[in-house]
Amino acid sequence: MGKARMNVQLEGLDGLRAQLGQLPDQVRQGAADAVQESAKSVEGMMKNFVPVDSGTLEESIGSDVDREALTADIGTQGSGVHYGAFVEFGTSKMPAQPFAQPAAELERDYFPTRLRQHVGDQLPGS
Repeated sequence: MGKARMNVQLEGLDGLRAQLGQLPDQVRQGAADAVQESAKSVEGMMKNFVPVDSGTLEESIGSDVDREALTADIGTQGSGVHYGAFVEFGTSKMPAQPFAQPAAELERDYFPTRLRQHVGDQLPGS
């Protein structure tokens, strides 16, 4: 069975990606560093927030970053863990225990600062 997916929409990301595609390599490097750091941050928060029974769900949480596309997939990975969405959103017999959405929402506040910092670190004279 494939991995369960949860999506978080960030508004304006397509426009940012298009603008970054026209900027110097140093700026793209800084943006990629910010995406990678944010992905690791969300991954860590998800592991902290997820309810733990056997630990299998927590251990399955990971992130894959595409530095070229400036994107990251963060969530449960592996074929043995398909129930993350049931925990996140609940079922008719189990209340929701959100762990992914709260992590993504917290990171939303930090990402602009991370982006400014990492891009600034790459610019000459910084």
